[in-house]
Amino acid sequence: MKIEIKERGSREYYDELLYVSARRKEIQKNPHKKIESFTGYMTRYNLLAAGSIVFMIVCAFVFNNVIFLFMGITAFILLIIGLISMRNGKKGIEQFLEEKGTKLITIDENGLEFVDNEKNIIMKWDDILNVIVNNYSICFFPQILSNTIISLTKDHLEEIKEALSFYGKSDLLIDNSSLY
Repeated sequence: MKIEIKERGSREYYDELLYVSARRKEIQKNPHKKIESFTGYMTRYNLLAAGSIVFMIVCAFVFNNVIFLFMGITAFILLIIGLISMRNGKKGIEQFLEEKGTKLITIDENGLEFVDNEKNIIMKWDDILNVIVNNYSICFFPQILSNTIISLTKDHLEEIKEALSFYGKSDLLIDNSSLY
């Protein structure tokens, strides 16, 4: 079965994929986890870091202890890292939205082949840990953590289900649609 993908995903799709990429180890351990947006996740992280800064500075003055000031500086550094990560994530989403070209996914008795402008990725059935359906995306997770996650929009869910069923691999599918 061949699936030709001409359309680009939505902003929410790429935001979800950034979260999947950032938290892939956690998702592979618990594939039934509800996937968040990367932007929402980083916003909470940055708010927590900012709150920690204020708390540590107040504690430094109330308890007259330099340790709290150093902890506040550490929280400030974490906030800067979080803001940079969030900015880079948003830039990445914009770049994904501007990409042109066609992707082709071929599913056959050997597994899955993904062909993009610059990439050609082959995943044999034994190399696929699971196929997770999220709110906006379908992600093929590899057994090996360092390998690439292949993803496509949820628009192709029925085709994926049909192909997995045809090749007797329906047990790989984890449909988390009901979580959203």
